[in-house]
Amino acid sequence: MQLTTSKTRLSQLSNEDWAIAIRERYGATQDLYRTMGVDRVMVYHNNLSQAIASNTPTLVRLLKSYGADVLKPLLEVHITSAIISSGEENDAEPSDVRMIAQAILENSNIKRLNMASILSFFVRFKCGEFKIYGKITPRKFMEVMNEYAEVAIEREERIVRDLEKLRADQEWQKHQASAISFDDYKKAKGYGEDIEN
Repeated sequence: MQLTTSKTRLSQLSNEDWAIAIRERYGATQDLYRTMGVDRVMVYHNNLSQAIASNTPTLVRLLKSYGADVLKPLLEVHITSAIISSGEENDAEPSDVRMIAQAILENSNIKRLNMASILSFFVRFKCGEFKIYGKITPRKFMEVMNEYAEVAIEREERIVRDLEKLRADQEWQKHQASAISFDDYKKAKGYGEDIEN
C-alpha cells in the first residue's frame, strides 16, 4: 500500500504549541510516514522506554496535529502488514483494514497510547504474541488491541513516573551539592561560635 500526501487543511488542525512542535519535529506528511513507517517499527519496539521518555506523541496528539486523513493511511499500512504477516489464511481485506483503522482512531484507550506503543503492538502482532484463531476480523483485532492497550497504558504511566522520580532525584542531588552546613553558613555570615544550632 502506497502512502499518499494528505489534503488536510491546516485550519482543521490544532494550533496549540505542542501540536506545532509535533509538526516541526516530524515534518510533512511524507516525513511522518517515513519516521513511523513499517520499516521503522522495530526501532520503536526495541527502544520503547526511550521512545516514551523522549516524548514520542500519543495517538490523540498526532491526530490533532496531522488529522485523521493523514493517520488513517499510516495505520492501514501497519494493519495490512500485521494481518498479512500473521499467516497464510489471512488476507488483508481493504474494507476490514479501513474499519480497523477507523476503530483505532475512535477508541479512547488506544488514542491515549504513545505512538511508540502502538507501533510496538504491530511488531508483537506480527510475531504471533497475540493468539487469534481463524480469520482475523476487525472485532478480533480490536479485542486484542484493547487488551494490549490496557497493559500498555499502565507501562507508559510507570515509565513516566520513573522518569519524573529520576528527574526529581537529580534535582535534589543538584540542590544538595550546592547546600552548605549551618556551621559553614555561620562562618560565611561572620557569626561567632556563640550562636546556638
